[in-house]
Amino acid sequence: MAVSNLFAIVSHLITNHQLPVKFYLLVFFLFYIVLVREYIAVYKIEVHMKDLVQFLTEADGKTVLEKRLKALLTPNEINEMQHRLQIFSLLEQGVPQRDIAKQLGVGIATVTRGSRAFKELKEA
Repeated sequence: MAVSNLFAIVSHLITNHQLPVKFYLLVFFLFYIVLVREYIAVYKIEVHMKDLVQFLTEADGKTVLEKRLKALLTPNEINEMQHRLQIFSLLEQGVPQRDIAKQLGVGIATVTRGSRAFKELKEA
């Protein structure tokens, strides 16, 4: 459940119902657990990303980097990354998303995710 949805539910209950204090404490506790879980998930991704970046940047030369990528990724994952790079390139050229999807033989959702990632990359 999204934090915003949980917050909306709690707000509604507090303003429209008179419930025992124990109930509100329980809801607050559950809300706290959701926030902590989301924080931990984001933190773990950041830690794993640092490990990955370090592993890849320690490669001495293109050959070693290629070996490390092949060791980490399946052929399908490499193909998906190649599609993502092609999406970036076509977006940079101004090609519409629907045309990109047709040209690469991928779904429009794949191109949309690539477009979002490309915008984030350009903003960084």
